[in-house]
Amino acid sequence: MTAHAVIRQVIPAGREETFDLLHDYPRRLTWDTLLRRAYTVDDAPPGPGVEAVCHARRSLGGLTFRTRYVTFRRPELAAVRLVGSAPLLSPGQRPSVTSRSTTAGTRSSTRSRSAAAPRRSPG
Repeated sequence: MTAHAVIRQVIPAGREETFDLLHDYPRRLTWDTLLRRAYTVDDAPPGPGVEAVCHARRSLGGLTFRTRYVTFRRPELAAVRLVGSAPLLSPGQRPSVTSRSTTAGTRSSTRSRSAAAPRRSPG
């Protein structure tokens, strides 16, 4: 079974400014209320091959997600792939964020697709 989710929002700011903020891990906690910690490995700037780690708030289960950037084309597209496994998510899941300029600001779309293997009954 495959699930596909898309979240769209318009941010009243320029495309470059929005893209930079979304991928600025030292500033991530100023706007991402779901996280308690976020960073890139070795404090590397985001880019292909760079890994990022996000820790959810304990009140949200405290899950930790590690991703690797597979695409980083400022200011239009960033895509990451889940590294290892995490509860509720499929290994290899590839969320991506795209940004488009509009008259109202920047339209940001986050897309995620995951596949779940069917459960086998014991016996």
